[in-house]
Amino acid sequence: MRTHHVLALVVLGALGHARAQDRALLKGPLLQDVRHDGVTVSVQVARAGDLVVVARARGGAEVRRTREGIDAGAVAHVELGGLTPATRYDYEVTLGRAIARGSFHTAPAPGAVVPSHLSTIVVYGDDRTQHDEHARVVRAIRRDRPTLLLHSGDLVEDGSDESHWQTFFDIERDLLASTPVHFALGNHEIGWGGDISLWQRYVRTPGGSPRPDRYWATSYGHIRIIGIDSNDDFADGEQRRWLETELRDARTRHRARLVFAMAHHGPYSSGRHGNHRAMHAFGIPELLERHRVDLFLQGHDHVYERGESPAGLKYLISGGAGAPLYPWLRRSTLTRAFEAAHHHVRLVVRDTAVSITAVRPDGGVIERCSFQGPGRWKCGRDIVTPDSPAWPLWAPRPWIVLVAVAVAALVASALVVRARRRAEGR
Repeated sequence: MRTHHVLALVVLGALGHARAQDRALLKGPLLQDVRHDGVTVSVQVARAGDLVVVARARGGAEVRRTREGIDAGAVAHVELGGLTPATRYDYEVTLGRAIARGSFHTAPAPGAVVPSHLSTIVVYGDDRTQHDEHARVVRAIRRDRPTLLLHSGDLVEDGSDESHWQTFFDIERDLLASTPVHFALGNHEIGWGGDISLWQRYVRTPGGSPRPDRYWATSYGHIRIIGIDSNDDFADGEQRRWLETELRDARTRHRARLVFAMAHHGPYSSGRHGNHRAMHAFGIPELLERHRVDLFLQGHDHVYERGESPAGLKYLISGGAGAPLYPWLRRSTLTRAFEAAHHHVRLVVRDTAVSITAVRPDGGVIERCSFQGPGRWKCGRDIVTPDSPAWPLWAPRPWIVLVAVAVAALVASALVVRARRRAEGR
């Protein structure tokens, strides 16, 4: 806990607007649920007062929202609507006086081709425990100047611990104040007994589902982005039915030319956790393939991995934003690239052409690749073994432990029987 507080102070001291915010804001401003006509500005205030959020387009009209009599410690999600698509807005948050300023871009209109100045999207996830590494990844992301963030989940180590959320928002404050983000629900956001109350307190998703706090869908111009709750076991069928409808409507009703799906766990992985069993048990990969999802984004395994299923479902694992790294565990014919490294992934979209660059915190490039719509990956080379660290033979694979215990039990039992027989023979 002490480390968290020290790090938070260091990060806050580095922020250009920290002095004004320290006294007025505990968290935020955080830009969420960006749409072609609006965005949600989220803050947690340190003192009571009237909260006002104002957004202005250059040469355009002003949009103002007020929350009167907000209590100290309260979280406010202020929705700014009536905005112009694909437009930069400068905004200001006041609580008696100005306490934060920033800017953002609204999303392009659904179906409209994403313009070049909004074409950089960053994927990252699994921040959790190594806060210095997390801060380094955030600095690298900011150098890329993305206009949209897709976070693959596991923002915190313990979703029921308020101090963990504070550390996350301290480290990411400047990034999230200038770049809208969509979050996938990670397993670590869920506390004991399935408690997601703090997740619900701080996170706003695009919604449009029976459980908008857990799974959602939104349009970013001609890209349809679908957020899946992979903590669900899919047994009751509710999310699967919703997902099938969303996938069916993506290219017709929502006029998408690219479809991205995102979840914390993914159907495929050659890392420590491996393939997601519930997804396979209920046919989620086949559903994604049948509806021609162009790219599946996931985290959970703390690695960078790129791969493709036999039916052509391309996937990226980006779980290296600060959590302890995992080694390569299993060989898979689906894996095209693997590196146990802290990183983020930069996507640049040009119509249906997508280029990806996996970037280490120091700016070094893990690899560059591209694809065109439903086409296959195009890369210079695959970077799986021998460069990737394999799981060492002495590491505790679960099945090896079980076999070793069983063998030891059999040997011990045989020795006991042998000893008894010798005793009886005497």
